[in-house]
Amino acid sequence: MSLVFTECIDILKNYVGDGYLFFVYLAAVIYLLFAEKEKRLRLFFIYAPMTILLVFLFPVTRWLYVKVLDEETYYRFLWLLPLGVTIAYSGCKIWISLKKPVYRYLSLFILVIVIVLSGKYVYENPNITRAENFHNLPGATINVCDFILDDAEFDFIYAVFPKEHVHFVRQYSSEIKLAYGRDILVDRWGFFDPVHDIMENHDIIDIASLLEITRPKLINYLVIHWTRATCDNPENYGLLLLDQVDGLLIYRDEVVANEIRATIGPYYPKRW
Repeated sequence: MSLVFTECIDILKNYVGDGYLFFVYLAAVIYLLFAEKEKRLRLFFIYAPMTILLVFLFPVTRWLYVKVLDEETYYRFLWLLPLGVTIAYSGCKIWISLKKPVYRYLSLFILVIVIVLSGKYVYENPNITRAENFHNLPGATINVCDFILDDAEFDFIYAVFPKEHVHFVRQYSSEIKLAYGRDILVDRWGFFDPVHDIMENHDIIDIASLLEITRPKLINYLVIHWTRATCDNPENYGLLLLDQVDGLLIYRDEVVANEIRATIGPYYPKRW
């Protein structure tokens, strides 16, 4: 059990990271422990979060979690800790407790400085880019999704996207069903999908082999980056090139589309 406890501590350290915001949160909890008198708020800000933290660090909890579920997502227990709300509430409580305006503004200034210095400038991370829109998703993904949603004749969209767009499609629209999701993109999970294999693991996409797999699944849209080479012209296999949007070629599989039309008709009402 000592080894399991050490694993819990390591997960907590990784969650805390290099910044100090978690320690600001603990300081806020300690402050509320003495300053907050209302039982309902004490339950929300102190008792419940600290119970969650203790349960998280309890070795038996992790042992049971790994036994029943998996070891990859245990850190999500820590998502239940209301860090931001607690720090903000503590700051507001300090503000209210101070009578003189000069002390109030000084406390606000100090809190802001502490929060800023406790974190890191996120754009130093090469994996984080500035948002292109209010969705906080790549514009190319949004434009392609909007095009497909507008083109679809019926309430059935099953699409293949390049792997770099998969994470974002599932966030933008639940109306678009994907041939493979983010689980196939995590190497350590060891999942295999034949569609993903043909699309991503070869220099040249074998359209014939790809369609042998996608058509039985009724995948009616294929999105391929314009720089990707294919063994032949996709339109020779019954794919209709609808448009090129932000460097992505959008194909509709007319063989699948006709099968869907024959099943549910061309005027099936959309939900969107």
